[in-house]
Amino acid sequence: MQYGWNEVRDFGDEMVNMTPIWKDIYALLPSFRDETKVLLGNGKMTSFWLDLWCGSLPLANTFPALFSHVTRPNTSVAWVLSTPELLLSLRSRPTGAARRELLELQALVSPTMLDNDVSDARIFRHNQKPPYYQRTLHDQLQLSRAKQNIRTTVLTCVLWNV
Repeated sequence: MQYGWNEVRDFGDEMVNMTPIWKDIYALLPSFRDETKVLLGNGKMTSFWLDLWCGSLPLANTFPALFSHVTRPNTSVAWVLSTPELLLSLRSRPTGAARRELLELQALVSPTMLDNDVSDARIFRHNQKPPYYQRTLHDQLQLSRAKQNIRTTVLTCVLWNV
């Protein structure tokens, strides 16, 4: 089973037969995205709609009418920008508001240049700490599990008067 982006599946899409560790990672994605913004490199590890990489909000929040017509909400920046007309995977017959937002979106992202030699990096949104790499996410997941184990142990002791 492959996790991440490819032609068929996007990172963040739910999958059958997902391992428990990947379920945990996917459960952390919204809070991870809320706390970070992306310094765009090649765009391969950045969600076009859900990550903050362009502007002051994720594009899903900036263009809600257009986002409501998207069939691949987790698609990567690299995938969308791979052609000049943008591969947005939209449902047919968008509303008037969605068409207006599409024009705004095209104007906003048209100057974006990807660098295939540089990986995307993340920084914390609010305090501009250094880039947030995979190791930090792993450490956060381990800390979350440790806190849960402590809560379970304390609860067990209280319940059984240990």
